Amino acid sequence: MASPSSLSASSRSAKDPQVTLIEFTERRFEKVAEALKALSPRVKKLLKQFGLNESVTPLVTSNGPPASKPASGDAVLATVSLQKVDVVINVDPVESVAPYWLKALAVSLSKRYRVLASTHCHSSVVSSKLSERLRDFLTLGEESLARSQAQVILTLVWKRCGSRPNMVVAAGRTPVRGETNIARFLCRLMMPPSSKEDVLLYGEEGCGSAEAVARLDSQLDRIESFYQSKGRSSKVSPAELFPSREELWLCGRNFTVADILLWSYLKAKGDKDESACLKKWRAACSSVSCIAEAEKM
Repeated sequence: MASPSSLSASSRSAKDPQVTLIEFTERRFEKVAEALKALSPRVKKLLKQFGLNESVTPLVTSNGPPASKPASGDAVLATVSLQKVDVVINVDPVESVAPYWLKALAVSLSKRYRVLASTHCHSSVVSSKLSERLRDFLTLGEESLARSQAQVILTLVWKRCGSRPNMVVAAGRTPVRGETNIARFLCRLMMPPSSKEDVLLYGEEGCGSAEAVARLDSQLDRIESFYQSKGRSSKVSPAELFPSREELWLCGRNFTVADILLWSYLKAKGDKDESACLKKWRAACSSVSCIAEAEKM
């Protein structure tokens, strides 16, 4: 027969809130484990349906050091909540400046991920009036790449949407507007670097310091004013963006997304400014792989 003291201890433990909470938590975890086990067959079916591997190695993670890129190329781009990035970029063929910058960034992304790029025409635009150059404006020659196998999907849509291009990342979310903001988003997909060979176009690692990033953002704001000038003369000339003739790039020693956006603007506008700093800069740009390849597209 149990002693009164043991019964008293048992009674106290049964009413102890901490004991009750622990038991409740254990039961909850058991239910979650059962639910996950039940979902497993469905997840495997979906992975098979979309052509993905069961073991996914992220190239971009939410914290910690970047994962190394597998030699097999079977890794899937992963962020905190996405297995792949699928964006639609709407550009007005009449009011907007031709987005050559998008070609250069698509090339940069393709050095790191499997990128599927395509061009479409919205019903608000008469496709027959589009030049051949615009109809196939964004393509990387990856016709054999299935959509399910792509890690980054870039879809350019010619659409009457005003002078500011907009990017739709997910249905129901506010679109990202403006060339510089869209470019910032795409550059962040390449952060952090997955290897020493990766070239970063934005952020402290790509620019060298926090001060350089601030300078880059300032340059991007000034370049945005070019894109939004709508044919009016800008108060600042492209040559004035170079504060020192000793610096090759817009932000000093490093080639950044600012250089891509300025190159794109000048190319689209047919600007032939022959100032010494711009001539030197243009020559340097032509030797950068993402621009050299974009020029051929």
